[in-house]
Amino acid sequence: MPINEDKVNEQKPWPGLSAYNENDSINFFGRNKEIAELVDLIESELLVTIFGASGTGKTSLLKAGVSPKMIEKNILPIYIRLDHSKSAPDYIAQTIIIIKNKLAESKIETEELSKSILSNQTESLWEFFHRNEFWNKKNHLIKPLLIFDQLEEIFTLRKYDINAENFINEIGWLCENSVPTPLQGYLRENNIKINIPIHTQNYRVVVSLRDDFLAHLESITLKIPAFRKNRYGVNRFNGIQALDAVIFPGKKILNEEVALKIVYSVTNKKYAESEINLENAEVEPALLSLFCRELNEQRIKDNKNQISIEDVQESSLNILTNYYSECFSNISEKTREFVENKLLTDTGYRNAIPQEDIIQNGISVEDIDKLISLRLLRTEKRQGTRWIELSHDILTNIAISSRDKRRSDYELQNEKKRVEVLSKEKKIEIRKYRKKITLSLSFLVLLLISIIIVYFVYFKTYTEYYGSVVNKHGFITGLRQLEKDNISHRNFYYECIKQGVYGEYDNVYVKNGYGNLSPNQNIFRYIASQDDNEDALTNDIINENQIGVCHWELIKDKDGHIFCEKAYNKKNEIIYNFTNKNNINTSSINKSIFQYTDSLGIQNRKINQGLSYIRITYDNNGYDKLYEFFNSFGIKKANIYGDYAIIRKYDNNGKILIEKSLDQLGKTITNNIGVSIQYYSYQGDSLKITTYCNQYNEITKNKNGYAIKRTYYDIYGNPLKYFYYDEYNNPCLNTSINAHGIILRYNNNGNLEEKKYVGIDENSLVANKSDFTAVYKAKYDNKGRQLIFERLDKSKGNNLAGIVTKERIYDDISLTKELHYIFKDNALKYIYKHQIWKNNLNQDILSYTYNIHNLNSEYFQKKSYDKNNNLRYYAYFNNKMKPFEFNDINRKYHACYIFYKEKNNSIIKYYCDIANNLIPTGPAIEYFEYTNKSQKPVIIKSYDYTNKIINGYYYNYDEFGNIISKSYIGGVSETSFRGDHESKYYILNFVWNLQNNKIFEFVGYNEFNEPSLIEEKENVYYKKVISKDKYFFYDYNGEPIQIDSMKKNIKKYPVVYYIKLQSKYSPAYIAGVKDGDILFKYGDWIYNFKRDFNGLLHEEHKLNNFPKQISIVRFPECKIYRFNLPAGLTGFDCDTLHYTENEKIRLMSIINTIKVK
Repeated sequence: MPINEDKVNEQKPWPGLSAYNENDSINFFGRNKEIAELVDLIESELLVTIFGASGTGKTSLLKAGVSPKMIEKNILPIYIRLDHSKSAPDYIAQTIIIIKNKLAESKIETEELSKSILSNQTESLWEFFHRNEFWNKKNHLIKPLLIFDQLEEIFTLRKYDINAENFINEIGWLCENSVPTPLQGYLRENNIKINIPIHTQNYRVVVSLRDDFLAHLESITLKIPAFRKNRYGVNRFNGIQALDAVIFPGKKILNEEVALKIVYSVTNKKYAESEINLENAEVEPALLSLFCRELNEQRIKDNKNQISIEDVQESSLNILTNYYSECFSNISEKTREFVENKLLTDTGYRNAIPQEDIIQNGISVEDIDKLISLRLLRTEKRQGTRWIELSHDILTNIAISSRDKRRSDYELQNEKKRVEVLSKEKKIEIRKYRKKITLSLSFLVLLLISIIIVYFVYFKTYTEYYGSVVNKHGFITGLRQLEKDNISHRNFYYECIKQGVYGEYDNVYVKNGYGNLSPNQNIFRYIASQDDNEDALTNDIINENQIGVCHWELIKDKDGHIFCEKAYNKKNEIIYNFTNKNNINTSSINKSIFQYTDSLGIQNRKINQGLSYIRITYDNNGYDKLYEFFNSFGIKKANIYGDYAIIRKYDNNGKILIEKSLDQLGKTITNNIGVSIQYYSYQGDSLKITTYCNQYNEITKNKNGYAIKRTYYDIYGNPLKYFYYDEYNNPCLNTSINAHGIILRYNNNGNLEEKKYVGIDENSLVANKSDFTAVYKAKYDNKGRQLIFERLDKSKGNNLAGIVTKERIYDDISLTKELHYIFKDNALKYIYKHQIWKNNLNQDILSYTYNIHNLNSEYFQKKSYDKNNNLRYYAYFNNKMKPFEFNDINRKYHACYIFYKEKNNSIIKYYCDIANNLIPTGPAIEYFEYTNKSQKPVIIKSYDYTNKIINGYYYNYDEFGNIISKSYIGGVSETSFRGDHESKYYILNFVWNLQNNKIFEFVGYNEFNEPSLIEEKENVYYKKVISKDKYFFYDYNGEPIQIDSMKKNIKKYPVVYYIKLQSKYSPAYIAGVKDGDILFKYGDWIYNFKRDFNGLLHEEHKLNNFPKQISIVRFPECKIYRFNLPAGLTGFDCDTLHYTENEKIRLMSIINTIKVK
């Protein structure tokens, strides 16, 4: 029980972040419904699990709400908070000690019904409660109620401990009313008959934990099904409950109006108070209690009798952050650093530490006592020792933010020191170099010989060929080296290139027998299985997968360790990066931590399990021994096969021998394919046997119905046959393909020509499970390009659903015709046709497309290229070769003409109708401008058929081609200013979420790269954050803006008026006025940062028939210009912009100090 809590009374009715105790029930309100439901549930059920978010008041509900009611029903609540320190007794012994102390304290008499069976061991909870009865002074039978609060600490502080596992088992036996396994064994071994009344259940159990640990609880329900039942969720207060929790305990120090104002202040429904529905509002109980306590403390300090409306209005929702900061205002930095480093785990959970240890670390006792008195920390006695911890989980995020900022500042200082050291080292290197060039020419011959040796040893490029590869210290290393004469017969092989004799391979290519890049490969890349994937062969035949990885580039860091592995497809596009985030290399440990990202530096899209990091431990030979998978928070997560970790063993040549699947605790588990251990054995290079076992090392069938797989290879290393067997080595079916085996046949260049599915007799054909095909066949030309692909049934006919035949025709370079056939009415009928005709120079191409599934997709397309292979023109025609207009998302058009300008590396597209005129609706002209370094446009502009700009943008990209900012281009003068047709901004920066490849933040900046406002309809903000499909807005000071108060906030920003020109023929444009100029003087009207639009309109009307003079400020020039305009209309409109205070100051400074030009 915490000993630092003040007693709750009429003048101090709220405990803040501390929990209410049993004696506080008179001041505990707002949970009547939950108390009644829990009392009934606990009274009727043996086990009740209470869960809820941190700060919802689970402990207070149990102590001050439920416990007093249970005592009235002769049920004795025993509150149990376990001591997780290594020096503490085991959990079972702790629990029994607490129970006995509580019974003695409550003067409950224990009647022993029978003697303990295992008298020389710690008694189990089940035995203790079944051989004892408990009576009070009135001779009433008492039921003990064990309340295990904050059970999640077992999962966070001692999750790998056998002590925790034993304790969970004890709870299970107690709640399942099952004789404990050790006791059963003892009774059997000694042939003893149990003499305990095993069917009595004179006890109750309540388990309380945070809702984010329900998954941990779910993982043990296989052992303890009782945990699946009787779960009770504790939610945050609704507005009515919150009002009760304020007004009833505080009735002497506040009135109902003030109580209602407090609830409005802390509810998460931020609307106008008149719009709040109290029943639907949500209030954090801990925050409410803290808010009330802080208000009350201020009342006492001010010597007031009551809390007033004004007191509430002067407070803010940042009271928790302010409270945390104020607590440390007079505390040493050393103490704050200790609290944030030691009382928080690395993963952000609270951690309790004995006060003795704190003192030994040189922390001031006065500081700790002060933080305890302020309720930032709490103290608790466990086994006679005083323990210190943060008072509530609600403080952890604030403490984490403070800790992260401090660490970031520390790392910045270290980086500066490191740069200084490197600078000094560089100067030393320069001096050494100057000495070297002064050496005598007599060493020239020796130097030349050395250079030649060094070249051949370290710099010459060597190419080697392998049938398979393995990872060694993170680098790809070859196995089964191939002679160059043999590689042309393989379905695929690895071409490994390195620099120098002893270096690791810098590039590894997968090629087929024709020497072309091929996506076929069986290399293990940590998320998928290394085992030969026979289904992938089918996919390659059917789909000719062009995006598969076929090239790895391996990059080292300065120490020669693997830094990054880049994977490319046939088009040399990056599929993923596998980056080394940390090396841990000591005499006893050799491991690295890697992260998968895609070409944009975003978490790989193929990893849909939430995995972010992989930790690899290497064995003595450098082979990957252990793989452990983690999410972005450092918590272990399973891969697609359900493995939290994989451990491997290899022979001396790098061939894998054993692979085990492990859980979070490193124990062998059964994974998603139904196996725990895989054994691999080899008979030379012609046979590989894979054996699957369960966690007891017994040969067992996997989820596909087989226990042993035999893979046979030809003399070139191509897989020829796969056969499957049960645990007794009898032939069986692989249920995933509905076949006993797969037989493959290749042509002389390793291309797969035939694939058959066979039955138990290894001869008869069977239909596979996926598309009922029994035989796949393919034919290729002399360049390895597929000409014909066929699917056959068991009778080798085409009587199958779907596409059964594909025909392809090529010229010397590319595909010219493709047909797809289905089998219908006993005949082959084509449903898709695509044909291409080219002239001799390949400058004019005509293509025809027909698809039966889309009747509107029958058309001809004509394309024309210039001599540099640039597309110059394309147009659409119907099936009678008559022009027709093609519909796309943005426009309807017949033809597009494309012009290239090499001078500024730009492209212009003109979209025309059948009459060859620019289309009258939609973007008729598009302008794209590129840089030499990027294939992505940096400028895009769209115009209508009158050459009037519709919109345009400047784009900036990061090194991966990801958009990081854009700015608007528009107006008559086609300049950058804050005038997008949908929103107003000068520069819009994007921040990307690495987890889901979506934009996470939008941030506004002005011409000077300073924080600036974004105007979006009626919303004005500096930053918009997207989280869980919700929008959060912030001003330029970083303060959150609530949506309901957005309109109110607009009024606090200074307003300026900017010019929008109407046309290039307007008097203002001719005079030199530009779009985006800031208007500050029009005749007698002078700009004053207020919304004086009526005054401006009045002045325009007054001077309409007279010459007038206007003055503007132009950015980013920071200059003032004056223009004289003739009588009549000016030819421009004005619109409003909202400025920050800094922008207002700059504008006023220019107006007041710069001479008018």
